[in-house]
Amino acid sequence: MAEADRDLDHYGWPSIILHWIGAAALVASFLTGEGLEGVSGDALQAAYANHVFWATLLAVPLIARIVWRMRKGFAVTAHQNRWLHLLSRVVMIGFFVSIFAAVLSGILLPWSIGAALDIGPITIPSPMPVSPAFHSFLESAHGVSSHLWLPLLLLHVLGALKHGIIDRDGALRGIFWPLGEGGSPPKR
Repeated sequence: MAEADRDLDHYGWPSIILHWIGAAALVASFLTGEGLEGVSGDALQAAYANHVFWATLLAVPLIARIVWRMRKGFAVTAHQNRWLHLLSRVVMIGFFVSIFAAVLSGILLPWSIGAALDIGPITIPSPMPVSPAFHSFLESAHGVSSHLWLPLLLLHVLGALKHGIIDRDGALRGIFWPLGEGGSPPKR
């Protein structure tokens, strides 16, 4: 167990807030990206601009969440079967890798064809040479990484429900409210 690992009673407000902002950012980025399907012409350009704006803006809390979790370590649950603990880590690392890959490939996509990255009123010119082969790779990487989190989300939710319904160890409550002694929110 790494030094950075924490018990469940160490989920504080920063972790909880970053978790839920990151979750909302992930869903918003996904939905604006999915909104590009079946759209053409001016509507496609508007939908693409909307996706790039929100996905880039929301990349900030997503990356902050990843950095925060990597610095703080992963929560350790009491009496967790080692294979379930390993699965939990694999799911979380999978989330982080897929999010990072989606953000990075999304930023590089317009640049790989020599286009600027337009984030609302901000235009960032391409710092790289045009590469159709790299662009094709980035399109595939962005498509895969942008959808990889869906089965991981299902496993994450099932794990949270297991902790809340079967284990009753406070893990599920702890992501909504910082846990005090005994695994319950502090009384006021």
